[in-house]
Amino acid sequence: AKLNNLNVSKASVGQLIRLLNQEKILTPEESSALADMSGLLNSAVHGADVDKRATDWAMEIGPKILHSLDEKIDKYNRPLKLKGVK
Repeated sequence: AKLNNLNVSKASVGQLIRLLNQEKILTPEESSALADMSGLLNSAVHGADVDKRATDWAMEIGPKILHSLDEKIDKYNRPLKLKGVK
């Protein structure tokens, strides 16, 4: 978000996900997965019983989302290469 000059200093996780989706930084699939995971993890943190299938899903999708986010950060940190310019 900061790499795109978005003000997120007081945004909740949900607000941040919606903002990144609106700005087309996250794909709709990434936004949906992050929103689902946020709710799941919030429930777990507050002591709710979490279904094993949901836990398995989070463990499977979490690393994929992190990898995708890392790629986005790398893309925004990479200097632009202009054609014909060395």
